[in-house]
Amino acid sequence: MPKTKKIKSAKAAEEDVEAKDAAKEEKTAEAEPEKEAAKTDEKTADETAEPEKAAVEAGEKNNSEASKGKKMNPGGKKILVIEDDSMLSSMYRMKLEDHGYQAFTASDGKTGLEIARKENPDLILLDIMMPMVDGFSVLAEMRSDSSLKKVPVIIMTNLGTNEDVEKGKKLGATDYIVKADVTPSQIVEKIQKYL
Repeated sequence: MPKTKKIKSAKAAEEDVEAKDAAKEEKTAEAEPEKEAAKTDEKTADETAEPEKAAVEAGEKNNSEASKGKKMNPGGKKILVIEDDSMLSSMYRMKLEDHGYQAFTASDGKTGLEIARKENPDLILLDIMMPMVDGFSVLAEMRSDSSLKKVPVIIMTNLGTNEDVEKGKKLGATDYIVKADVTPSQIVEKIQKYL
């Protein structure tokens, strides 16, 4: 009888090992779809980031080409768009270029001031809510800078309260647009009115 027990024990041990291996295979098979889903999520995040990255790079390319003295729209007026929403900024830039303007973009107030001083734009579209330096501070600084003092500045924001409109006008804004109320074509019409 002891021999039979040992044989059964060896068989039982072998079956246990096989059962454990089968369980591992099942876990691995279950984990594969999760790994694939994670890879898909990473791809989707990368694909989502690509258009934004391309828009930023296009704006940088636009700015760098202009700084090299190349005119992308010969005879076109220079417009600076200071807007932290890269999708809106890109959309405005493309619309302006379609209408023959030379467009520059900045995603924050500090960079906007630097580009304004370097490029001397004919008009500036200025967002209010931005990182680093807000639009009201940018406008105040422009109005105290002799080289930018007379440049028309159209504030484009979603802050549409009477206090904000008054503050913008007191600081020297040429016009005040609530972004949600206008299309890019209407913004181009406003620009044409001031150039």
